Amino acid sequence: MIGLGVLATGSGAAALTGATLSNTVSPTADFRVNVDPEGLVVEKNSTQSFDGTVVGTAGSGFVPAGLAYHDSADTSLDDFTDFAAVANDGVNGDLEFGVLVPFDQIPTSSDSQVSFKFPDLLQVTNSDGSDQNVVIRYDDATDGSNASTFGYVTEDESDLDSDGSFVSADGTNAALSFDEVASIFSFEVAGTLDGNSVTSTISPKGANTAGNSNQLPEVAASIDAGGTTNISVNVNISPEIGQKIVDEVDAQNLGSNGGQIRLLDQVFFSTAGDLTNDTDSGTDIDATPQA
Repeated sequence: MIGLGVLATGSGAAALTGATLSNTVSPTADFRVNVDPEGLVVEKNSTQSFDGTVVGTAGSGFVPAGLAYHDSADTSLDDFTDFAAVANDGVNGDLEFGVLVPFDQIPTSSDSQVSFKFPDLLQVTNSDGSDQNVVIRYDDATDGSNASTFGYVTEDESDLDSDGSFVSADGTNAALSFDEVASIFSFEVAGTLDGNSVTSTISPKGANTAGNSNQLPEVAASIDAGGTTNISVNVNISPEIGQKIVDEVDAQNLGSNGGQIRLLDQVFFSTAGDLTNDTDSGTDIDATPQA
């Protein structure tokens, strides 16, 4: 379970992050990781430099200019107002990480969709003695029918609307549905499928409209026994969803008073026992081993 998704703004510089939109709340404080089965090991990418060095090539695969990774032992996302990511040296339940996208990058109805890539931020190792099909879920049901407080944040289960909308942190109006939240965050793995190079999402695709019917991981990443592969974290925001976020910030007066809109609480790293039932596509890709 990786806590991605407290959205907040403060009186200082506001930014969309995996945990907050604020420079007053530590984004890494809520990051939690739970991995099942025990044969998977999730941690920050050991081949990346988390020392402030600029990562990747700007404009290549939506990598933003100036993006840098930082060690959360030395700093937190509170220290930044531009594109950044932080991570600690923890493994599985001790892993903490977060990503930051400036709030002024959130599109509204007059804009186009934005997508930002945090390349090879994490890595997952299959320490099991056999190949494993690795997936990421936001809910606690293998068929995607039970998106609940185990993955998404709600004030109370009884507050959920029939379309899966969650209630904002102050208990007022529903803001985004499960599908809409899922469409914001995606976890990608590079690999091959039928001999072709692909980059596939191993987390739920979600949808740009309200609902709760797109909660299965798109594909699984087949990782060889003892193998390690990289995971990129993407943030994708459509104008429709961006407008809802901006409207909610305005409605709650978060820009001036500070506050939080919680979106996604936990992410489950697990394995797909049955590709047909456990993934949307019913397929897997052969994950590219980490160099």
